[in-house]
Parts: sequence; structure tokens; C-alpha cells
Amino acid sequence: MIDMKLIRTNPELVKENIRKKFQDEKLPLVDEVLDLDKQFRETKMTCDDLRNQRKTISKKIGALMGQGKKDEAESVKQEVAAIGAKLDELEQKETESKDMLETMQKALDGKVAKVKLSGRLKSHPVCLSNEGDLSMEMAKTLNAMPGVDQPVQAQTVLELNPEHPIYQKLKTLDDETLGKYSQLLYNQALLIEGMPIADPVAFSNLICELMEA
Repeated sequence: MIDMKLIRTNPELVKENIRKKFQDEKLPLVDEVLDLDKQFRETKMTCDDLRNQRKTISKKIGALMGQGKKDEAESVKQEVAAIGAKLDELEQKETESKDMLETMQKALDGKVAKVKLSGRLKSHPVCLSNEGDLSMEMAKTLNAMPGVDQPVQAQTVLELNPEHPIYQKLKTLDDETLGKYSQLLYNQALLIEGMPIADPVAFSNLICELMEA
């Protein structure tokens, strides 16, 4: 298995091993993996910063109250309350949709680690995200490198937009039809991410089947 830590700390050694196997055409993959790893770490850092900002806002409310600036504190409280209300609403919907989400995950048969509702989608019905240190793009690039005897796999999450009309549609379906929609939405999410789908013909046939239903 390719060691991500080795690529990160000693990319030249990895490149030398590739040269020894006379697979020079795969040398650019090392730099591609490093670039993807950097992007992932930067995104993770942004998320950590947002969590820290939330803590800072809470402290700011306390400081404003201590200074007697009740109006400013109330304004910040309302902002935090609005975010909290949105999260509570999302959690409630997720609880109500627990069986549906589990059925969708089973229908995708190992393609995703989890199916959950999203609070960040606006217009799209679905998207893919990752849990852990490995993105789908990084996994794809690592698996294309020489010396991979055991393919690596990203912990992919399928996120659904609870505000999109398709979400209401999904709640009315029987398990068999829901499974078909799960496949359709998963492939749509792959296309949105710019990733290839495994079987374009089956995807096309599924679209026709569901349109005729």
C-alpha cells in the first residue's frame, strides 16, 4: 500500500522507486498527490478556523455583556441563534429521515460511508464530501501509482439537500425505487464533482426507467 506520510515527507524517494520500475510516465502523479494533499489540509484548516470563530463569538457575547453593551451582545446572540435554529432543524429532519438515509446507504453497497442531510447545499440536490484524511481525488491518484497492491479508498459521504424538491420525492418512495434513486443521485454527485461514473450505459438506462415510471 502507498504510504501517504512517505509521499509527504520524502517525495523524491517515491519518485526514485518509480524510476527503478521504469514507469517514468507516472512520475507526475507524485506531485499531483502532494497538491491534492495540500488542498485537503488547507480545507481542514479552514474548517478548524470556523470552529474557533464560533468559540470566539461566544466569548465576545460574554465580554459585551460584562461591559454593559447589551444591544451589541443581543445582535450577536441573534446571529448565533439563527445558526443554531438552522442546525436544530437539520438535525430534526435527519432524525425523521434516519430509515430512508440508511436504506440509501445500503443500496449504494459500500460506495459511500454515510448518507446524510446537508446544510450547505443551495441549488444542487446532492453532493459528495469526505470523512478522514483522504479525498476521492487523492485516492484515485494514489491507486494509479505503481506499487499499489491494495487499493486505498476514501471515506465518501453522500449529502442530500433537504430544501430541494427531490428530497420530498425520496420520502414517498418504496425501498426498491429508493434504491434506484440512490444510484442515480450518487452518479449525479460524481458528475458534479467532475468524476467519471462506472457505467454510463446503466446510468442512462436508469434515467429512462425512472422517467417512464
